[in-house]
Amino acid sequence: MHYCSQQRGRPGIPLEDYGVEDLRREAARPKGCAPFCTISCVHQTAMLDDFRERPREALAGILERRRRIDPSFQPPRIVGMLSWLFLDERRRGTFAKLTLGLLRLKPKATASAKIR
Repeated sequence: MHYCSQQRGRPGIPLEDYGVEDLRREAARPKGCAPFCTISCVHQTAMLDDFRERPREALAGILERRRRIDPSFQPPRIVGMLSWLFLDERRRGTFAKLTLGLLRLKPKATASAKIR
């Protein structure tokens, strides 16, 4: 296993020996080369990872960066609506619970809920 085609030998573990713990460790490890990477798929994958782990913060960051470049930027209506519903502190808890209920999903257990 290698981080990418440009980083041969890192971590350099044979694929047949690469296990779940290796995957977790390497996924969480900061890659010093990432900010300087010229391979767009790396940035796209990192964006998806960030969105999976922290969807609200990732979306807010994408919109904020775009507005810095173009202050008149207006996101597509559906993105604007989702931002209004889920990014605004005053609304997000209520709409998140409603959405989870509509989708018949259970909210993630918090650390305090697991202790009980």
